[in-house]
Amino acid sequence: MADKTFFSEDAKRDIYRAKCQYDLAQKGDLFLDDIFNTLEVIKLMPEAFQIRYDSVRIVALEYFSFNIHYELTDGSIKIYKVLHQRQNY
Repeated sequence: MADKTFFSEDAKRDIYRAKCQYDLAQKGDLFLDDIFNTLEVIKLMPEAFQIRYDSVRIVALEYFSFNIHYELTDGSIKIYKVLHQRQNY
């Protein structure tokens, strides 16, 4: 179980942009709920997801077509990006 979660500026920007886009369809709050629920799973089982490149792991959101790119270091989680599944990092 991870103690702390840190977001990069890129991740914060990614979440903000996606939420703004989904707000147009009145789904912004659902998007944030999906992000928070996925983060809870990551916190409980941070090593459950496959390392995809370097030491970065990727987990898909449950309802929206986005992935969270994160790294586990010293008991904390560093979120690097939150990207649509058709985007490259």
